[in-house]
Amino acid sequence: MSITYALIAEGIIKSTMDNSVNISVIAETSCQKTLRMVIEQKVIPKMVNKENMSNYDKLILTHEMFNFFIKRERSSLGDLFYVVISTQDGKQRICWNMIESMSTEYHQHKKQVNLTKLMQFHNDTNNDKISKLQNAVDEVKNVMIINIDKILDNQKKMHELIVETDSLREQAEIFQRGGRKLKWAMAKRWIYISAAVVVTGLVIIGVIALILALAL
Repeated sequence: MSITYALIAEGIIKSTMDNSVNISVIAETSCQKTLRMVIEQKVIPKMVNKENMSNYDKLILTHEMFNFFIKRERSSLGDLFYVVISTQDGKQRICWNMIESMSTEYHQHKKQVNLTKLMQFHNDTNNDKISKLQNAVDEVKNVMIINIDKILDNQKKMHELIVETDSLREQAEIFQRGGRKLKWAMAKRWIYISAAVVVTGLVIIGVIALILALAL
């Protein structure tokens, strides 16, 4: 939540000498006496200080933890002051939009303004067109990132398949070379065996022929 407090007050200048102003709170989001006192005595008087801030109808006061957004509507009957307090991470655009809504609601319904409802509305990012558009862009970006991750993951799997295919091809080539070597080894063995059989047969025939020659 960025907006934490809002207040509408009427102010009538009591003395032009010391810039004192009589403040009357019309509506606020919640009753916080200390915070209201600070706004009445310290914040709003800065908007009617002729020496410093009299030319400003809008003012931002910064604090360590909060920012004060004040708008002054001048009137001959008495000025109106709209005050919004937000955390440091609150967006200025949303705070000023809240103040504009406060002004519209006040002029339409006078003292029946529901500031709590307005604060809830403006704190909901779905009700802010720019924030809504930003959320939509972020969603598209996230989808794109997911798709890219899927693509990279698929590429990784394809790379693994390519490595596996290369490995299988190398194994097939090794097996093929081994098969050729085995085939040649078997052929040489067959040649050696055939030659041995032929030689053995010739020797046997020669021995038989010698025996017959001696017998005759």
